[in-house]
Amino acid sequence: CHSIDGSPNLGPTLKNVFGSKVAIEESPTPVLADDAYLRESILNPKAKTVKGFPANYMPPYVLKPEELESVVLYLRTLSQK
Repeated sequence: CHSIDGSPNLGPTLKNVFGSKVAIEESPTPVLADDAYLRESILNPKAKTVKGFPANYMPPYVLKPEELESVVLYLRTLSQK
């Protein structure tokens, strides 16, 4: 549902998301996509919906702590230039 190359998809692209400012439906100010934001978005996707994408579309995931950290580390690599 998410692309990793910047192309449009059902969910927002994950390319260059880490460290970027993300526009959120519920907030007038963008939020920083840091480790905490990525973890929250994986475990509780309804917490902050990216503008332009449907709410309640992504299911929450139940991951072991080490699995969650591996996903976050992977997402960070998509933002390395």
